[in-house]
Amino acid sequence: MNKLVSIITPCYNGEKYVSRFLDSILNQTYKNIELIFVNDGSTDKTEEIVLEYLPAFRQEGMKLIYKRQANAGQAAALNEGLKWFSGEFLTWPDSDDYLDPLSIEKRVDFLEYNPDYGLVRSNAYYVDFYTLKNVRKLAVLPRRYESRLFEGLIKGIQYWVNGCYLVRTAAFLDVNPERSIEYSFVGQNVQMLLPVSYKYRCGYIDECLFYYVNTPGSHSRVKRTYRQSYERCDEFYRLLRSVCNGITMSETDRNKYAGQLEEYRMLAHRDLALQYKQREDFERYEMSLQRNHGKYSCIPVLWVYFFKRWERVLKMESKNLIKRFVR
Repeated sequence: MNKLVSIITPCYNGEKYVSRFLDSILNQTYKNIELIFVNDGSTDKTEEIVLEYLPAFRQEGMKLIYKRQANAGQAAALNEGLKWFSGEFLTWPDSDDYLDPLSIEKRVDFLEYNPDYGLVRSNAYYVDFYTLKNVRKLAVLPRRYESRLFEGLIKGIQYWVNGCYLVRTAAFLDVNPERSIEYSFVGQNVQMLLPVSYKYRCGYIDECLFYYVNTPGSHSRVKRTYRQSYERCDEFYRLLRSVCNGITMSETDRNKYAGQLEEYRMLAHRDLALQYKQREDFERYEMSLQRNHGKYSCIPVLWVYFFKRWERVLKMESKNLIKRFVR
């Protein structure tokens, strides 16, 4: 049976790339698709471009459902799409990425032949925005074959890339009957994937069926200050805790994952401090990790080397500035 696949795609100011995404949907070998495209208050020509595709979608036997809202963020746009989707399978790729022509067909086939799986994912290519050349494969480690993803997702050793996943609607609605996620500036994929991955197994197709584009200025790839990154990290782990608290699980599991999340939050902050050369914060988090979680890492040794090397560079730059000033 040719079951309906729902694709929900939020978009804000996507005129530079939305045609590439829409063409990739039209080129799917699997045709029973409804695309719910949510324009999140774009101020460019996104609306004009998308509406021009309506005849092409009808010609391919696909549905294009266009929704427009005032700019409210990706989570709000996803919630709008979740109200309307009616397919037996669901995916939610971003509009700056695109799909391989066999992407939907192969993932549907997997779930049809494996009814005990609630979702499936494929590998993907990480693509340069300007050349569209494949930079590397997204997943290369053996853990990509694991079917129980929940712990790997909260540890950050499994990938969240939304367009790689196809979820069985019955499984999704089983854990999210309200068809809504929390409004947050981070973590939409956390909310879509964590509950279903806790209860259901995930299949894996070892083919690159999705193209994850490194788009400059996109919300997940923009350059940030240390404070902005720190706050974003805190919000991400707050959201992880909130999602875990909403999942039906044993008290043993709840306590176990609460402890793990706090540890991973501190590790993430420690790594941010190292990345942004914030020595005091780094040492504070490293000491706390050793005291509270019994962790010892080689990073303090590396930090001493790194920090001293950084100080030497600063001194050299200062001397050069003084010389130029004296001249």
